[in-house]
Amino acid sequence: MPKPSDPSSAAWWQAQEDAERAGGKRTESTTGTAGDGRRTKALATLGLEEGATFEEIKAAYRRLASVHHPDRFAALGKEATATATATFQRIQSAYDYLTANA
Repeated sequence: MPKPSDPSSAAWWQAQEDAERAGGKRTESTTGTAGDGRRTKALATLGLEEGATFEEIKAAYRRLASVHHPDRFAALGKEATATATATFQRIQSAYDYLTANA
């Protein structure tokens, strides 16, 4: 069985975008109907599946935010902080979208 990928990582999203540009199928099951693509992407970012409750969304956000917060990477240099910032912004955006459109 393949190792599950991490939708909160920059590499995961880069692979998704590369596959989309190439016109191929996404590597994970993040596709849905035309109207729910953004919701599906936001759920995948938080590592959740369709039907997640508000409490599950909140818990996933807090867990990922504590792991990927840029302040935790300040001692590792600018590149690590920039990567963490991009990841954290993606997590924050997903959370904001899901809580506003619940």
